[in-house]
Amino acid sequence: MLPSSERKRDQTRLIVVHVLKDIPEPVTGCDLDDLYRGLGFFNSPFHFVLLPNGEIDDGRDITSVGGYLLDTLDIAVLCGDGPSYTQQNNLEELIAALLRDFTSSAKPEVQTIEEERFPIKAIA
Repeated sequence: MLPSSERKRDQTRLIVVHVLKDIPEPVTGCDLDDLYRGLGFFNSPFHFVLLPNGEIDDGRDITSVGGYLLDTLDIAVLCGDGPSYTQQNNLEELIAALLRDFTSSAKPEVQTIEEERFPIKAIA
């Protein structure tokens, strides 16, 4: 069986927006990938990372299966107490663009999860 980083999604049923309030110190998509690989994962679970300044950084390949569920597209929003206006605006634009890409199949549901701690399952 291929590692999840090499498997492709047949469909996308869910776009999960992870709002991370306890931001670790690497914050870029590349840094998160290095962090997760260092913990023994194949790569970061996030397809996109919305940085504190509002810029969108690429994470795992958009065609790869989700990091948490096989048919999800995962977006990490790195923020303190809540997304800034710029982050919220750019997030809405990203989701709208992603939803437009699903014209030939059923539109995925969008779900937001607010997490107080950084969601690394390998850390207790």
